[in-house]
Amino acid sequence: MARKSKDAASASSFISPLRHEDILVKGEKIIYCERQHWASLIQPTFEAASILFAVTILTSGSAPSGAIGGLMILVSAIVLLRLLKNQSKKDLIIYGSLLVLLVAFLQVNIPAIAILIIFFTAGRFVNRFALWAFYEKRYITNRRLLASGGFLGSTISTMPLVRVTDISMGRSLSGEIFDYARLRVESAGQDQALGVIDFLNKPDEFYEKLIMLSTSEAEYDFDEETQRL
Repeated sequence: MARKSKDAASASSFISPLRHEDILVKGEKIIYCERQHWASLIQPTFEAASILFAVTILTSGSAPSGAIGGLMILVSAIVLLRLLKNQSKKDLIIYGSLLVLLVAFLQVNIPAIAILIIFFTAGRFVNRFALWAFYEKRYITNRRLLASGGFLGSTISTMPLVRVTDISMGRSLSGEIFDYARLRVESAGQDQALGVIDFLNKPDEFYEKLIMLSTSEAEYDFDEETQRL
């Protein structure tokens, strides 16, 4: 019984999001902690909807008519073409080979393939949403700039504040409307995984605190509410 409990705890910790104590070192304090802005889910949502829309048209053999139907087809086509463009050649070869294998060798019919695509698309979106909601976080501490993430494993990217040499922040039109930004951080003498941070949530707060900490030798005291993040 004790062995089972231990195994269950180990499996739980394997899929659990990283805790603050797993990331911080002794004497380190959290100044900022946020997930990406929800706008980062817009593209995955459109991709999932476009794939499902295309599958529906192909399996039913009919497309929506009228101006709205034409607009839906146009938007879906643009999204799907952009999705294909962003895929690596290796991924396209793998997906194409799998499709040929299913149709030519395993003689899987079109409805079954459509169901597989639907499940794959739904799983892809759920995975992206789970990463956004529970696993991926951006931090500023009194010592470092951090990003954590990963499912069935974890990743931590870090940049010491003393290495920060230049900070720039830009907002697109949608960023101005929904309050998110892209932050570019340059460090002394090396490329960094945190060089570009997209869909930065609460960008003004992030920028102010990062500038404050990276341009002064003094450690700032922040209120207790910030430390309870």
